[in-house]
Amino acid sequence: MKNGLFLIIGLAFIFGSLYLFLQKPAPVQRVKIGDKTFTVEVADTDIERAQGLSGRVIPEEGHGMLFVFPEPGLYGFWMKNMRFSIDIVWLDEEFKVIDIEQNVEPETFPQTFYPPIPIKYVVEVSSGEL
Repeated sequence: MKNGLFLIIGLAFIFGSLYLFLQKPAPVQRVKIGDKTFTVEVADTDIERAQGLSGRVIPEEGHGMLFVFPEPGLYGFWMKNMRFSIDIVWLDEEFKVIDIEQNVEPETFPQTFYPPIPIKYVVEVSSGEL
């Protein structure tokens, strides 16, 4: 009985470690906005898009997050659990800048920010980097 329990615990540990090892790392890309190029973490699942940069510390200069949506739409963004101000860049299917919401502060929550027309991508960077 005791050996069986140790076997189960050992297998759980092995499979848990294997699961963590095989987790996909966050994909990273480079996005050019105007004359600046940013290294961005890609958020392309519902869970990643919902989490966004919430709860994180300010990314280093030149870094941010690219939100990829399955189809163009009027996707809203808010500042829930954000620790720093951001600039929100709304992009169409060709990565053309549609609009920029600058200096969006954490204190604006629960206000939701929307693009003026349907978009396919959004880039968030620390406020003032654009």
